[in-house]
Amino acid sequence: YLGFLRSEDSNATWIQSRASSETEGTALIPHPSIAGRILYGGGGEGIFISGDSGQTWNVAGGVGRIRDIRFAPSNIDIGYAVSVEGLFKTSDAGETWSEIGSHEDLSGWALAIDPSDEDVLYLGSSSRGMFKSTNGGLSFSEINTGIPLSINASAIGISSSNPDVYYSSISGVGFFRSTDRGYTWHQQSTSYTAVNESQYILVDPTNDDVLYAGFDEIYISTDAGVTWALSEDPSGTNYFQAASIDPENPLHVIAADNNSLVTYQTFDGGDTWETIASLSPSSYIYGFVFDPTDSNVVYASTYDHVWKSADNGLTWVEKETGLTTGLDNQIDALAIDPTDTSILYAGTRADHVMKSIDAGESWSATTYVSDNITTSPNQILVDTNGVVYAFNTYGWEKSETRGDTWETLSTEGL
Repeated sequence: YLGFLRSEDSNATWIQSRASSETEGTALIPHPSIAGRILYGGGGEGIFISGDSGQTWNVAGGVGRIRDIRFAPSNIDIGYAVSVEGLFKTSDAGETWSEIGSHEDLSGWALAIDPSDEDVLYLGSSSRGMFKSTNGGLSFSEINTGIPLSINASAIGISSSNPDVYYSSISGVGFFRSTDRGYTWHQQSTSYTAVNESQYILVDPTNDDVLYAGFDEIYISTDAGVTWALSEDPSGTNYFQAASIDPENPLHVIAADNNSLVTYQTFDGGDTWETIASLSPSSYIYGFVFDPTDSNVVYASTYDHVWKSADNGLTWVEKETGLTTGLDNQIDALAIDPTDTSILYAGTRADHVMKSIDAGESWSATTYVSDNITTSPNQILVDTNGVVYAFNTYGWEKSETRGDTWETLSTEGL
């Protein structure tokens, strides 16, 4: 069991975390409109709710190890949660939950809700494929037409430009596509072993025929997964742990191979790749962050300080002022304040949260200290109000003063 995994860089990297040192988390979601309300799936202990951004928690309902929690986009009072033991529903924005039907035989693992209809659910099973409900979870029907009954779907991707289009990689079988929201599936390819074992499927936000997939390597398809091309790798060994798509130009992708410590980028959707010689840390690159207001500005978190590009990834400069003491040069987490993009936060192996107020040119330590968190922050989130959250394997902290003061978000009640 790996605990709760989270990503803040478009699925490029995932980092292990637990919201409590006593209860292993398997699902975590903030309510889409109620400030401070968070729903948490405790391992084997049902659903917990917090109304104060994680300071205190109460049991809300549900049974077993909650695998997924979702709220309906069309009615945010309605939510669903799934565990191997059953399916649960809330009609009061997560305050109380009740079981719907008897679905233990489905071995529920993942949920999705139709954006326009709160009663249309998709359920991914750990052993029986995929199912659909059109009556709010009272009953389900299989939507496995075209794929094997006994499957191990290692990854699923959904097009944002056309929500009818789904992709799935089936371990040891092939790569599949659905054009009717998963009712029926068509096998696109069988001969690309690395794609069939994919741990990620990225769908171009403007063209659902363009895909990025793979396990350690990056493969690119421009024909909806029928054929694939392997990205350039001069080192001969691949370990692509970090990748990101330019939000203003989806043809521009940056990816880092952490075996060879070579970073690549493409400006033509993966037809050709070039190495970025000026981005050359001596150890791992853990993520890329694009400036949300200017995609010419990109940052990379590495084990050699923070690196910055001001020309859309063409050239990079190491930013180390203030990051040279002890283990402060090893950056596990990086985030930009969306309310003021000159402010950045970096989580370091010295157990510090460092802050820059000049777009990365210089850094200084915040007052981040915790009695409950004894390891370095490996993920940082800044919300649209400028509130900073710092996470690691054992807990999380919050600052409403941009790092000047911090409060420990307790695990009381878990």
